[in-house]
Amino acid sequence: MKFIEDGFMFQGGYLMYDCGADRRFVARFKYDRTAMGPFKTFLKKNFEVEEYMTMLDDGMTPVKILETKGYITPSMKRMCKKMGVEPTMANYIAALKVAYA
Repeated sequence: MKFIEDGFMFQGGYLMYDCGADRRFVARFKYDRTAMGPFKTFLKKNFEVEEYMTMLDDGMTPVKILETKGYITPSMKRMCKKMGVEPTMANYIAALKVAYA
């Protein structure tokens, strides 16, 4: 089953998802709530609820789970665009090496 917008709840910096009988933790946006929109959009387009929750239960962090399918954060996208490269994880890492070498 895919994630649907109506299943998400946000309270106190924590994004939760209604899985029927219980609410499950999805991610924390305590300090940068602007990243929640792109995160949820990518999650809904690329993951099944059970797939994501299984990876979360296995100890992966929310961002690392999304990165397995090509997600990069809004700040990573901005840095890639500033450097004039396509926003991908590989280009972000290369941009960091150039910026901080």
